[in-house]
Amino acid sequence: MTVKCVSGRGFGSNCYVVIDDEMQNAVVVDPSVPYSAVIASIGFVPRFTAILLTHAHTDHLLALDDWRSNTGAPVMIGSLDAYALNHPEANCSPFLGLGELTFGEPDVRLSNGDKIAVGAEMLSVLASPGHTSGSVCYYGKGHLLSGDTLFSEGGVGRSDLFGGDESALYASVASLIELPPETVVYPGHGPQTTVACEKRFHSYLF
Repeated sequence: MTVKCVSGRGFGSNCYVVIDDEMQNAVVVDPSVPYSAVIASIGFVPRFTAILLTHAHTDHLLALDDWRSNTGAPVMIGSLDAYALNHPEANCSPFLGLGELTFGEPDVRLSNGDKIAVGAEMLSVLASPGHTSGSVCYYGKGHLLSGDTLFSEGGVGRSDLFGGDESALYASVASLIELPPETVVYPGHGPQTTVACEKRFHSYLF
């Protein structure tokens, strides 16, 4: 499994492409960057089988329609965040100064423990409420796509926006840092890190 990151301008949201080891199939996670820019960055055109959302905040959805039209892949999101795609207050589009935006209905509503195939590889859905009520992370083969739940150097997502819950957020972080220490963490903003590194920063949780 290979993970490629392309960072968006403006809000600095990370868009990830997760590719199977044969580099034939892929999923995109948090499509904040246009399809053509991502393809130019990774240098080839895999077959995209899913568009995965870690949560429904607009800064991670800016190129969602573009990805839908270019790939035809199903859009998947945590079941408790599905409503927020068409609820501007919940998706924070007015808060971000973008007006009242909506993003259509998802194709699949995900639950904790669901599995998503990436070619011969597999991602597991880990519910991680707190930043939003329906935030999820995607975990597979030493890789964690953590959205806005866990950042590098002890950072965590905000819990003061619509649907946020500080207690739930820290419970989610406590669960994530119990993953294998060598797991590479790919956050929704900023540089990658590892579970081992973040466990040191969050030692107060255990």
